[in-house]
Amino acid sequence: MKPQAPPALSFPESLSIAKVQALDTTLKLYAKSLNFLKPVNPGHESFNCPTMAFLITNQSSGKHVLFDAGARKDYWNYSPLTAGRFENGVNVKGFKVDKGVNEVLIEANIDIGALESVIWR
Repeated sequence: MKPQAPPALSFPESLSIAKVQALDTTLKLYAKSLNFLKPVNPGHESFNCPTMAFLITNQSSGKHVLFDAGARKDYWNYSPLTAGRFENGVNVKGFKVDKGVNEVLIEANIDIGALESVIWR
């Protein structure tokens, strides 16, 4: 296999500017590596996973889009499927959420009612 040069990037000209802000979702995970990595190297059976969300603002319209949203503070109330994933893949003792993303946004003076959309990854 030989490496290939990537195609040239070409972006259309635009007068629009987007502001991207990284938000600390306050979610801290201590996850089991085997759910994310193969093979797992000895001594690296688990790892810390801080998480972020991104608030994207169109500078001319002022419209906001939220990319991702961290986790719920009451993570035990997720659907059984999602709760099972946390139970199997995350050390619950190492799972901590101090604030919901809605609280983080409100503290940053962002009107959550003005969000155009939320993009879940």
